[in-house]
Amino acid sequence: MTEYHVKSYRAGAIGWTGRGDYGHHLHRAFSDLGGVELVAIADPDADGRARTARDYGVTAVYSDYREMLAMESLDIVSIGPRWVEHREAMATACAEAGCHIFCDKPIAATLEEGDRMVAAADRNRVKLAVALQAVYLPGVPAARELIANGAIGPLQTLYGRGKQDRRGGGEDLAILGPHVLNLMRCFAGEPVSVWAHITEDGQPVAAGDGRETSEPVGLVSGDAVSAIFGFENGVTGIFESRADQPGKGDHAASRKVRQLRG
Repeated sequence: MTEYHVKSYRAGAIGWTGRGDYGHHLHRAFSDLGGVELVAIADPDADGRARTARDYGVTAVYSDYREMLAMESLDIVSIGPRWVEHREAMATACAEAGCHIFCDKPIAATLEEGDRMVAAADRNRVKLAVALQAVYLPGVPAARELIANGAIGPLQTLYGRGKQDRRGGGEDLAILGPHVLNLMRCFAGEPVSVWAHITEDGQPVAAGDGRETSEPVGLVSGDAVSAIFGFENGVTGIFESRADQPGKGDHAASRKVRQLRG
């Protein structure tokens, strides 16, 4: 009788309570995942790390993620803080420790930082995954199958919007946009062209108009963004976001509209 041995993976979580916290709690993915055990947590905030360790039954806690990486022989680490000011340093340290990385979006504050993170992962032969899980929602493969089978006709245009709350425009694109644009790629492949119109208070933005966001996710421009993407298969993708629109991202407002229409 053949015996099969399944590798058990040791996982760690990096958070920073008060400075991006644990983001969308990416470390929860390890809780009910067979063959993976969350064994360590790093968080500079004493109360935050104690609370998270208690909630997830973790006994190894650290104030410094670098110490955690040195002591715990981890296989994979979630980088949770929404703020990206230390994202590159955290990801590089994980890669150099031989840990695969699961991080929140946006991946980095700048393209250059993102490129260095990817290079560090490649150099150390580890995986770097960004939590763009929307493509795994059950409706997505179902819709792709309907399109592939010709059940609803050929795909022509994809439309996407941000939450359009106070962060509308460039910040909305940086924070929610990665989900929307990744879904477009899922359906239409790789983009080959882009045109965009970006304005602030109704005026086109210019070089040097970048501003800080409500959370440190890098410089953004504009309180209104309209972008048109051309994809390799001829499909057009449109993304739009404007600040302070009715409902402001409140799903309750959307439900109210549906009730009135019903």
